[in-house]
Amino acid sequence: MQFRLIMILMSVALLLNRPAEAQQDTTQQEKGLKILGINLDTLLTPKPPRVDTTYIVSYNKMLHVHLLLEDTDYALRFINNDRRLIYKPNISSSAGIGISYSWLSFDATLRTKARSAHDNRGKTDQVRFGVSLNGRKVQFNTTYQQYKGLYLSNTDVLDANWFQQSDIYPLRPDINSKTLYSRLYYTFNNEEFSHPATTFKRERQVKSAGSFLVGGTFVYSQVQGDSSLVPAKVQSYFPVESNLLRYRTTNYSLNVGYAYTFVFKRYFFVSASFRPGLGLRHQTGIMPNGTSTAIPLKLGLQGDGRGTLGFNSNKYYGGITASMLYSSSSLVSNNRQHSYYTEIQVLFGRRFGYKAKGIISKVPGF
Repeated sequence: MQFRLIMILMSVALLLNRPAEAQQDTTQQEKGLKILGINLDTLLTPKPPRVDTTYIVSYNKMLHVHLLLEDTDYALRFINNDRRLIYKPNISSSAGIGISYSWLSFDATLRTKARSAHDNRGKTDQVRFGVSLNGRKVQFNTTYQQYKGLYLSNTDVLDANWFQQSDIYPLRPDINSKTLYSRLYYTFNNEEFSHPATTFKRERQVKSAGSFLVGGTFVYSQVQGDSSLVPAKVQSYFPVESNLLRYRTTNYSLNVGYAYTFVFKRYFFVSASFRPGLGLRHQTGIMPNGTSTAIPLKLGLQGDGRGTLGFNSNKYYGGITASMLYSSSSLVSNNRQHSYYTEIQVLFGRRFGYKAKGIISKVPGF
């Protein structure tokens, strides 16, 4: 009898306590900003990395600051059978700074006057900045690149004896090229291979490892000039729809690839990745007479590759990285517009012990 009485009293106590617990949990969940019902702080706060510590060392709560130098090359190509126009910027170096903490990274560069390449190729102003989210399994980054001022590199398309008449290339200081490039990737072997370590973000690869990658990319670009992008002298060799004052393109692609990091002498490494893909591309344009044009979705190639030689210790890191982005507008037509962007980057940085304070500490995950 006493046992039954004790059980009844315990059951009543549990029933009376449950609403209070539920109310307390609800109150806790209501705090903070939510997205799709998920608390933003919970969504962005990195959990302790689940990694094989014999392969990866984490510096998640350290501030990474680095200086960087970049040398870039960009080409805008209009191709029709055996005729092509190739516009390029006057190659110049740029310098900037990068900062990384926890899941967020930011870097920006501006053109330097230390090297202005070739005087006979005009002046190019350029600016680039990027933001990345450095997850263990999923990585997202977006980069904005702008060039103002291009020159026509293949002068023979206008005149085989161009330099007998002029000392400078055909210049187009009016052409403005803007590109926004975003990509999202999933790393399969994320417990042994560190994708953040290949870009010097919050981790270090201790032992050699690799992983297959799958993801998608989005590229938006706009090119415009004060007059047609195709010079009047060669317009007859190109389709009418190529005679554009401005055009905009959007690319969506699915990419698969592989990345590998080889570690040697403890702190030194070589890393390489290649991510080819197929994409859909849509283009709209404005002709000099104000007429709008549009090209339906087309299947094309789009991919990127990256290689790094660097060192990565507990305090210092740095190295040299070469990367390329390639895009082709069509696989089924002779009339194509190609573009590629290559970059050589040299950086040197240091890690600092840091605890977020003030308004920075309010950032979810910090």
